[in-house]
Amino acid sequence: MGKPVRFGYRNWAATSSDGYCHTFDIYFGKSTEVSIDPLGSRVVKSLLTKMPIVPKEHVVHFDNFFTNYQLLHDLRLLGYRATGTIRENTTKSCPVADVKTMKKKPRADYDHSFDTKNEITIVRWKENNVVTMGSNFDAVEPLGKVKRWFSIQKQKVDVYIPRLFVNYNRGMGGVDQMDQSISLYRVAIKGKKLVVGNLYLPFRYGDFKCLASACLDQQNY
Repeated sequence: MGKPVRFGYRNWAATSSDGYCHTFDIYFGKSTEVSIDPLGSRVVKSLLTKMPIVPKEHVVHFDNFFTNYQLLHDLRLLGYRATGTIRENTTKSCPVADVKTMKKKPRADYDHSFDTKNEITIVRWKENNVVTMGSNFDAVEPLGKVKRWFSIQKQKVDVYIPRLFVNYNRGMGGVDQMDQSISLYRVAIKGKKLVVGNLYLPFRYGDFKCLASACLDQQNY
């Protein structure tokens, strides 16, 4: 038997922290336009240009698929405050202790660096795993507190967490919440692959519109 034919579309969405979809793009594959920006940066910039917002009045959060040092710098120049998890090899001129070293540190330990020229902060924090985060506006202090389970004490204990991690956790999760809501009330369509492909885009757009209306109705109650 032959391998199954994979079929589907990838959507990029910009949502609020409560799951309201402000705008979205449908990914059609590799672009023919020449750009020095990686895909993640292009997606973020494209979505932001479609939103009628005042940059300084909003904070943008994204994960390490999108985050890189240059994107944080570019968004700061455009007036956007941004924070995101970042991969180890993209910290550039903000060197922090490497992941191997951080794994040997006690839990809740962290290392950070600040690029005074570009005003970018990079923080690496030891939790169950080592997590690295970058921001073009947020800072490490004042430290927050979170409860974590410690097997030695056999109870949850307060540990310190850098401030930008606290704010990031508050701001993230909107896209996941949107996906969950859409999956619960998705418009079902069946048919041959070609027909389904042609019908998918308008139906997907309908999913987003229905969810947006539901979010607005919920806010009015």
